[in-house]
Amino acid sequence: MEQPDGPVTRKEFFQEMGTLGQEMGTIRQEMGTFRQEMGTFRQEMGTHRQEMSGMEDRLVERMRDMQTEMIKVFTNYQDQNSSRDTMHEKNTSALTERMGKLEDRVRLIESKLMLEPPAA
Repeated sequence: MEQPDGPVTRKEFFQEMGTLGQEMGTIRQEMGTFRQEMGTFRQEMGTHRQEMSGMEDRLVERMRDMQTEMIKVFTNYQDQNSSRDTMHEKNTSALTERMGKLEDRVRLIESKLMLEPPAA
């Protein structure tokens, strides 16, 4: 609205008020539309939160399943290695025993050779 140089007439005042009233009505309608859209947005966000919660639950469950599978695999691997270690320890013990017997026999042979020198 232009700024008049003089006083505003009653007609101009009411025309301006009518224009302002229409603009206020438009603003109220837009605010109503905005509120409806915000309500819809909130509902959609609630739905998305539920979906995300469901995904989180499924992900946690899968991770636990994976953890269980890994523990099973490593337990089997550990059992196999334990069996191998036991077998190697037995073999080492047997070899040590055989080496001891061989050393005893070599000592016996050496002692006989030293006691009874060969005839020349």
